[in-house]
Amino acid sequence: MARLRIVSGEGLEQVVDVREQRLQIGRGRDNDVVLPDPEKGVSRTHAELRLENDRYVIVDLQSQNGTYLNGARVDRAEVSYGAEIAVGGYRLTLLRDGATDVRPPARAPRVDPADDMRATGPHAPPAYTPAAVPAPARATGPAPWAMGLAVAILVILALAATVWVAGNRQQAQANESNNVPAAGTPPPSAPAAGPAEVRQPDSPALAVAERPVDSVDNGVDPRPASPRPAVGAGTNAGAPRVGRRPGESVDAWRSRGAALQMRYEYSTAALTRGDFAAAAGGFEAILMEEPGFLDAAGLLVQAQSGVRSSARRLYLAGQKLEAAGDWVGALQKYEQARQIFSGVDGLGASLKQVRGKLQTAGTAAFNEGRQHEAAGRRDEALKAYDKAIQWLQPDDPNRQAARTRVEQLKKTIEEYARGQQ
Repeated sequence: MARLRIVSGEGLEQVVDVREQRLQIGRGRDNDVVLPDPEKGVSRTHAELRLENDRYVIVDLQSQNGTYLNGARVDRAEVSYGAEIAVGGYRLTLLRDGATDVRPPARAPRVDPADDMRATGPHAPPAYTPAAVPAPARATGPAPWAMGLAVAILVILALAATVWVAGNRQQAQANESNNVPAAGTPPPSAPAAGPAEVRQPDSPALAVAERPVDSVDNGVDPRPASPRPAVGAGTNAGAPRVGRRPGESVDAWRSRGAALQMRYEYSTAALTRGDFAAAAGGFEAILMEEPGFLDAAGLLVQAQSGVRSSARRLYLAGQKLEAAGDWVGALQKYEQARQIFSGVDGLGASLKQVRGKLQTAGTAAFNEGRQHEAAGRRDEALKAYDKAIQWLQPDDPNRQAARTRVEQLKKTIEEYARGQQ
């Protein structure tokens, strides 16, 4: 029996035994391994660890943010002992039974003054680690007169530095008392652009109104938002303008401005790579903190449009799977669309319809399994029970009963095989 070491993004660790041949992993409470994630980097049903032919395989259940094995995104891949599986902000390692390597991963020190403002969860950037400062080279034995000259120069420089620091400190105190920002700090906040602002064609954020509209989507562009250039490459290059609050110290003002700029860069990067949900959440947080910060309002509109378009595409993909008879795949697509944006037209009705189909088929499979079991056809009973487990809802009592019958039938088959040896 193997074990699974689970380490969260905060460094919390737990180890679970892998007893089942299938271990479902996700954010929902009905999973075998529940990974709580308020930011929804982990999908409700994210991945499944399976034991196939005495080998473990990780299968991505069409999650939104993907499943990674040793840093590479995979849909289905064999997992060797010691390999690392990344699910959102969690790191999962498959261990042999009895292995003792369960040390938590080392964490980088928090040295950034704006670190508390960083985004967390699966879209969080890696912790900032300062580069090591090389040690100064050792002198190779200068002459005595040179040593004396060097000491004299150092004394003079130290006195000059002391005078310069004292003068700057007095000037900073005077500026703070007069509510004047110190040198190098961001200028006061400029008024936010109103809704009637018209962007130029070369603006880094293309307004939604400038893109063609798909009439089928009720005014929502079904295509993903256009990738945005790197921060500082467009018309908003330069220092961000953050208004100083009454009574706020210069240091706190600087730290808050740096944190907002950092979150803006992370949100813009998420928008560029098509992670519209993370981008929208970041821009919303920025505007709550500082309305009118750079072009965050326009980028928020673009990210929200991308969220709606992504949900719409998932819904259409689910309809195709449902028409082809793949109800399980259709339900997964509908659930993903609902998690992104629940306001897609027809999504609620489609969810109800496909769940009804699965409920009917699952109940029929459970009854079929009981008939096969009563007739002594254990293999056929196992297949029918597996279908019932797959199709029925987690809270359905027949699904729980099917799981129990599968475990008992497997034990019966194993005991019968040992008796024949």
